[in-house]
Amino acid sequence: DDINVRKAFSYLWDVESLNNKLFFNEYYKGNSYWPFSKYEHPDNPKQYYDPELALNILNEAGWKRKEGEKWLSKDERKFEVDMYISQGYDRIFNPLVKDLEGVGIKLNLVVIQDKFKKFIEKTYTIYYGGWTGSTLPDIEGSMHSKYAKDIDVTNATGMAHPEIDKLIEKYNKEWNLDKRIKMVQKIDSIATRQYHWVFGWYG
Repeated sequence: DDINVRKAFSYLWDVESLNNKLFFNEYYKGNSYWPFSKYEHPDNPKQYYDPELALNILNEAGWKRKEGEKWLSKDERKFEVDMYISQGYDRIFNPLVKDLEGVGIKLNLVVIQDKFKKFIEKTYTIYYGGWTGSTLPDIEGSMHSKYAKDIDVTNATGMAHPEIDKLIEKYNKEWNLDKRIKMVQKIDSIATRQYHWVFGWYG
């Protein structure tokens, strides 16, 4: 629930290294909910691997490593997170486990049959996944605050931002395509700065 912790995580996933070592350099790192499209806002914050910056942000958020301790802690709580993954995804996320360990975060990879159920029911801490898209962005279900606390909705991260709500409501009533594009770009700009998603790789 701490935006600074979410922001720190955006600097802790080495997507470029994964692309080089596992994906034959076939993908590109994204920085948008609508990457490489006319809907992407050009001034979105860039997400890149920088563990030193991430650790500084975590320290400012109160997560610090006590002398002689391996893990970050705050209010006597160790920074330990379970991440539900599908069988075979450990090859992708074992490097993340090591990178997080380097800054003092213990990440446990838990293999389960239906990790999406954890996501859609909002019983997760970190989730890896992706969405298919429609020809025109349909944003209300995934970002409007009226779905922020519901389960079994595509707003599974609990996005709730009043300006996004207003833009979605205008967008749903607007027929001019150029104006709609500008609205989605603005939504993209606001949403990326909430750091609900650490963006991955795209074709």
